Amino acid sequence: MDTERLRILHVLPTRAMEYGGPVTVAEHMVDELLRLGVKAAIFPSKVENSNRSCLSVWKELDHTIAGSDIVHIHGLWNFHANFAAHAAQWRRTPFLVTPHGMLDRWALRRSRLKKIAYGFLFERRNLRKAARVQFFNDEELIESQDFEPRLKAFVLPNGVQTDLWRSVPGRNAFLETHPEFRGRVVVLFLGRLHPKKGFDLLIPAFATVSQRINGLHLVIAGPDENGYRQKIEEMVKQCGVSDQVTFTGMVQGETKREILAASDFFILTSHQEGDSIAVKEAMAAGLPVIITNSCHFNEVAQEGAGIVVPQDIKEITKALEKMATEAQREEMGKRAANLIAKHYTWTRIVEQLLETYKEILISENPKPINNNARNNHA
Repeated sequence: MDTERLRILHVLPTRAMEYGGPVTVAEHMVDELLRLGVKAAIFPSKVENSNRSCLSVWKELDHTIAGSDIVHIHGLWNFHANFAAHAAQWRRTPFLVTPHGMLDRWALRRSRLKKIAYGFLFERRNLRKAARVQFFNDEELIESQDFEPRLKAFVLPNGVQTDLWRSVPGRNAFLETHPEFRGRVVVLFLGRLHPKKGFDLLIPAFATVSQRINGLHLVIAGPDENGYRQKIEEMVKQCGVSDQVTFTGMVQGETKREILAASDFFILTSHQEGDSIAVKEAMAAGLPVIITNSCHFNEVAQEGAGIVVPQDIKEITKALEKMATEAQREEMGKRAANLIAKHYTWTRIVEQLLETYKEILISENPKPINNNARNNHA
């Protein structure tokens, strides 16, 4: 099959970075597909205008799908995903869905009644009609079966753009603008400020360890979501560690590289994750990590690249205390970077994804290629 003739459309509900992992994943997939010679694009092509009507979005999306060979939908429970699935079926265009952890048991318990109704009306049928459903790990696939067991599922994890993180700036680059971190053991959280990230576990555990170990400082970097930062700040204040916690807001580009370079280790105490890009980026930058088992990344412990703990304040406290005093942190960080470089580069992942696309086109017997329609593809 001629790769250069393939036209792949990735669909998101928004391009705003506040949406988190799905945006980053789709953009990296498309960048790598383009590098491999595939005609790949994302809908929407830019951050959406919130004043647009559903009808105008539907017309543009339908028009774009008409010029595509495969539609790859990211996320669930939104009208973009539902429109894309229906339009693809109408156009006889095979589509693939990546739920991004939204079928995990924890996620399904959130807004449960709405998801039961929406699932009955739309989502179950869309998932069953999908040519493939991509899960990031076996655990995510198993939990999804509580919602819908009849899926053409496959497992393919997220990747990392390792070139960005292989040579981060020196530690002093960030310390020049944040001298208060000098001489501190810097613990980094990087991601959306959202209830699922487990701040109700992290903050009390950090407060306990801070009483035992001097010089510990927690940096919370990431965009606020629905005003949740205020609740985290209240937790911090109640636990008496306001002077030992810094909120940076969203960080990107060189600032993000600098903050990773200035940190001693990374922590993510999530209640639920699909496949955290932030964890893998931190590891690629040479940081050991503390994560919960809900991050579905047991290789961290198996390879000696960090600590995997249950969602328990006492266990997180023990892990924080151990990592803060760990003499082998640098060696653990090297093992973390090696693990990512060996198994989780975007090049490696997207090459496998491209083979799946080809299998779909062969097995699903889609509509004949319409070269005129192809010219309409963004």
